[in-house]
Amino acid sequence: MGNFINLRINPKIGYSDFFRTDMWYNCYFIYENAITRDFILNNTMDIVEFFMNQISNGYYIYTYVNMACIRNYESKENMTHNPLIFGYDQEERIFYLADFFRNGKLGFDKCSFEEVEKAFDIDGLDCKYLLYRFIKKVEFIDFKYEYKNTILQLENYITSKDMYGDGLYHYFTNESEDAIVENVENGFDYIFGLAYYEGLKQIYMKNWDAVKAAQVLVIHKELMLKRIEYFYKKKLIYHINNLKDLNMELIKQSAILRNTIIKKLLYEKKKNVLEGKIKQNVSEEKIYNMIDSLQKKDYIFSKTLLKELSEGLRVTQLITDHKL
Repeated sequence: MGNFINLRINPKIGYSDFFRTDMWYNCYFIYENAITRDFILNNTMDIVEFFMNQISNGYYIYTYVNMACIRNYESKENMTHNPLIFGYDQEERIFYLADFFRNGKLGFDKCSFEEVEKAFDIDGLDCKYLLYRFIKKVEFIDFKYEYKNTILQLENYITSKDMYGDGLYHYFTNESEDAIVENVENGFDYIFGLAYYEGLKQIYMKNWDAVKAAQVLVIHKELMLKRIEYFYKKKLIYHINNLKDLNMELIKQSAILRNTIIKKLLYEKKKNVLEGKIKQNVSEEKIYNMIDSLQKKDYIFSKTLLKELSEGLRVTQLITDHKL
């Protein structure tokens, strides 16, 4: 409930996502060991056996491979990608892995031990992320939800605070966990919070990155609905009807925006074929107006939620103090 509140978008590279400070979106229930490829090579003579041992110890492996060496990628180019290896069959001599193999869709597949061994050799290939990550579920954790952190994230979202203003960019790491943001390509070009909508206007007509950016908005609103229902159940907010109505409108309008952008891009791609056969395509100005309208509604919703949450936390604290 405390994650997936803030958004980020980089119009220069067409990238959009939820804001995070680590690889796993600040999830307390994932334990990670992150090590360099050099460390692995210096401590094992058999990468297949090394991976099998880690999986047997309960880890999933977030690695980097040469796609051309694994036939299920259907790639003829020598380039790196990062599948998640989650199992193996020693008798069949195969690993099980997840990645975006075909048409940009997440899928589950398998490859031979020999393919992984060859694909692990990425010398000379472009690979920004040198840390190989071995992750597993934390079985026991003393976790307490921190509402004040949610309030802080909401405030950062509303004010569009520059979340990389401290100069550190922890996720996009090169040779260390604390790569300086100015050393990362386009690192200072991210836009956060409600200003995300301005970033969307800058990229929406360029390519299909705009569709993803609009879909991130849809998911953001859907997750927010689950969040306010949770808050109400926990008696942290006391007036849910108005919030739900505002939130449902955001879900509806963000989905319409996404679909409209898809329609616009499809029309532009097939303009010569479709012209005269379908209704006039939606104008750019109309889409810009849709984005502006959604931003204003999001501002009203976010301010209302912040007010309700702050008041709920104040009342909860009074009750706690009275009991003491």
